[in-house]
Amino acid sequence: MKITNRESIPKFLDALREDYRVIAPTDVRGKVNFRRIKSGKEVITEFINTKNSPKNFFIRKPYPVFSERNYLEDMENLKFEIDGRSLIFGIRACDINALSLLDQFYFDGMLNHDYERNRRRTTIIGMNCPWPGRNCFCTTFGTGPSIRKGADIVFTDLGSLYFVEIFSSEGKQIIDRFPNLFLNASAEHRKRKERLMRDAENRINKLNIKGIKNKLESVTDRYWNKLNETCIGCYSCDIVCPTVPSLEKATGMKKSKKKIQHKLNDVRENYGKFGCVGCGRCLEVCPRGIGMADIIKDITRL
Repeated sequence: MKITNRESIPKFLDALREDYRVIAPTDVRGKVNFRRIKSGKEVITEFINTKNSPKNFFIRKPYPVFSERNYLEDMENLKFEIDGRSLIFGIRACDINALSLLDQFYFDGMLNHDYERNRRRTTIIGMNCPWPGRNCFCTTFGTGPSIRKGADIVFTDLGSLYFVEIFSSEGKQIIDRFPNLFLNASAEHRKRKERLMRDAENRINKLNIKGIKNKLESVTDRYWNKLNETCIGCYSCDIVCPTVPSLEKATGMKKSKKKIQHKLNDVRENYGKFGCVGCGRCLEVCPRGIGMADIIKDITRL
């Protein structure tokens, strides 16, 4: 366990840029988004979540623009690069769990050598979510707000300090390089972190998904038809969704019924996890105000 102060983050990331392609949350046209940084001073550390997910740094095929009003114009900043080592700083628990699911897609089923090479060459520095957003519902699926695995290093914002946990040997090697930036944490620092994250978890909207498979089977065509009529088919939700492995996969499920059943049932039966991590991005980008959380609420009420 270590601690560091806010002023140390830019110095830390600038030093890492000597060995890694460093990707981190930055301001992109007024939105917080992942992109490759040229300076540690670009990095934003106080944010709810990024508009994009980090999946495009591992998947080669770009996403097209679907409409004149491009809700996702910042996607140009997600540059796919296959050479060298990468380090992604500031990934939330939901996105780390989404990458774990994509690993199963690509490593165990949909063989993709580019994805596999990029994943194995990428170091993950996660950031816990002490202040979750109003659209977050990650506790529904056990995918947040705390990072429990899948990262090499995890930061937690304690206010003036960051509590730093090391999850891997590579993470230890990185932190050990900077003894002047990372000091030993105390038991009180750990208690502050645990209290903060318990409070965060209690503030997140946890939906009841018990028996969701049977409830899905009882949803009427009338509901699905209404959802299809509301949806304009822009695929904005699929583009920002951290668990959708490719646009081809998304366009193969144009109908709402097939897409929702896939996320809430099929993925779980095949991979042991839900195909949603509760990040809430779908609602934030949908021009018609459709979000997975509201759909789950509807299904459980029907």
